[in-house]
Amino acid sequence: MPIGLGMVIFLIWLSSRFVKVIGKMYSDVMRVKDKRIDLTSDVIKSIKAIKYLGWEQVFQKKIQDLRDEEFSYLSKIKYTDVFCILLWTVTSVTIVTITFLSFNYMGQGQNLHETNVFTVSSL
Repeated sequence: MPIGLGMVIFLIWLSSRFVKVIGKMYSDVMRVKDKRIDLTSDVIKSIKAIKYLGWEQVFQKKIQDLRDEEFSYLSKIKYTDVFCILLWTVTSVTIVTITFLSFNYMGQGQNLHETNVFTVSSL
């Protein structure tokens, strides 16, 4: 049973690492979002001057670059979220499998019966 407990501790540690990475990514996406909103607000406030000087394409490119950067961070966050969900979905099966494999490896495999395996797996 110490191997199963070790696996739980390892998965909790791994999950905490992913949470920190996702938190940093959210900070980055909020920083880029603030820049984009500020620039968009400035463009709206001074639209007459931008139109008069013909700078529409320049500001459109700046805003689009910030949107692309924001989307890049958001997609990284979602892929990391999916991996975390996958990790926690397979955790129970992984822990049970490793526990039984270690039990069998330690020479106690003859004590494994279907009723014990199914009971432990369901729990």
